[in-house]
Amino acid sequence: MEGWRDGDAAEILATVTEDCAITESHGLTYHGKDQVVRWVETWFGAAGALLAWEIRSLEATHEATSVVRFRDEKIVSIREYATTALIYDWEGVWR
Repeated sequence: MEGWRDGDAAEILATVTEDCAITESHGLTYHGKDQVVRWVETWFGAAGALLAWEIRSLEATHEATSVVRFRDEKIVSIREYATTALIYDWEGVWR
């Protein structure tokens, strides 16, 4: 997480496998370290910033979540999910 907070592409790359896959919630997928480093550098170059990344559990308790899989203590995949519609309490009718 420190690499994301510090804007350090090398530190981020040290945490992923050569064959990693990162899938954004809107479907865009980055395959392998070469694409991941280009994505990270482009994101930071566009003033992207990580404000918080709280690891709680495997429960999806908020409007967006990341499912992260590891192999040999490195990230092999990240799959992002996000709620894209208004959240409401069901009262017998779907909106």
